[in-house]
Amino acid sequence: MIRFRPRSMLTLVATGYLLVAMPLMISIPVAYRSVGELTRQSQRLVADTASLVDLGASLGDQISALDRAARQYAILQDPEGLTVVENRIDTVETTLDALGLFPDAIPMTPLLTIRNTLRSLPQRLVGGMPAAKPALADLGNLDLHRRAATREIYTYVDQEV
Repeated sequence: MIRFRPRSMLTLVATGYLLVAMPLMISIPVAYRSVGELTRQSQRLVADTASLVDLGASLGDQISALDRAARQYAILQDPEGLTVVENRIDTVETTLDALGLFPDAIPMTPLLTIRNTLRSLPQRLVGGMPAAKPALADLGNLDLHRRAATREIYTYVDQEV
């Protein structure tokens, strides 16, 4: 066993200071690294939250615009109207793809339901208004699925923040 006996008061104070200061000096870089990691996680969480809320809001706007374009096409049967509907479908699918990047925030079921309804929409609108009514009704139901997805987004944001 090693015995340390300081020979002066200065040696005793210096030894005590080193014994107390050593753990503190080691903990400062560890704490600095931990705070840096927490800062990065917070920044990522804030960016993800902002993206999710923005995508949820834009999905609602895009579905409303698609609904309007589909109803106009169903009534007018204008070929340009079908192009507008297809472009709006592409826009909604791009948003769905972006929302799919956050699997922890949104269950895939509402997103898949929206996507499946969109894929068959242009073919179901061809033929005029009486034949297009079921397709328009399904399109109207998309808002319910969008609301379910948005509710899940807000629940995720509340839990994470």
